[in-house]
Amino acid sequence: MSAPAAPTAPLSNSLSVYLDLLRFLAAMAVFMLHASYHRFTGGLPGLWRLSEFGNDAVMLFFVLSGFVIAHVAARQAHSWKDYSAARLSRLWSICIPALLLTAVLDAVGMRLAPDLYAFSLYEYDAPVARVLAS
Repeated sequence: MSAPAAPTAPLSNSLSVYLDLLRFLAAMAVFMLHASYHRFTGGLPGLWRLSEFGNDAVMLFFVLSGFVIAHVAARQAHSWKDYSAARLSRLWSICIPALLLTAVLDAVGMRLAPDLYAFSLYEYDAPVARVLAS
């Protein structure tokens, strides 16, 4: 039988801020990479250089997010129910508004600039099912 894991020490404020800043910068790098696509913005000058770091920025964001989640779970979650409730409350508070906003803005975009939606990777069949699947 293994001994219970020792509680982890809290993150210092400076380390926590640093990790949040890194996650924010990684997310902004991914956003700017997408914003630099020529079909969406006409190509924002110089941002194409971010394409080299797009995959790295996505990985950095998710690795840091996993680290923060694991740290919080080790310190605060006393059972799988506590962990699940904490994770779902944090996810739903972001995911549901983001999905609704995406659906609304996508509908507006299709009316304002339908030519942006005329490419082979975009499919708009069963929009409700696609939002629910997301």
